[in-house]
Parts: sequence; C-alpha cells; structure tokens
Amino acid sequence: MADCVAEVIPLEMVSPGVLLDLYRTGKTTSDPFTACQLVFGHAKPELVREAQALINSQCG
Repeated sequence: MADCVAEVIPLEMVSPGVLLDLYRTGKTTSDPFTACQLVFGHAKPELVREAQALINSQCG
C-alpha cells in the first residue's frame, strides 16, 4: 500500500487549497465528502463540489 502513496502531508498542513490541488493534480481520487470530514472535521459543501468537479473533469 505504501508504494501507492504519492504525497505525504501532515493533516494540520492541509488547507482547502491544498486539498483541491491534490484533486487537480490527480494525486487523490478519494471521496471528497469523506476527505473533508476526515481533514476538517466536517464536510464543507462548496469544497466537496469543487473537488468532485475536478475528479469529473479528469474522467472525461
């Protein structure tokens, strides 16, 4: 599993912008709702929508 990890970032250093950059660069395809809950303690609706849009744009 460790060989599949592209980036290691301490949770306290993950901002909404960093999270979106991970989606933008294809470093993660984790469910945005779950990722926001884990990182920020709650799902931020706008952030979830933006992350999902980035995932969808890479699939097309």
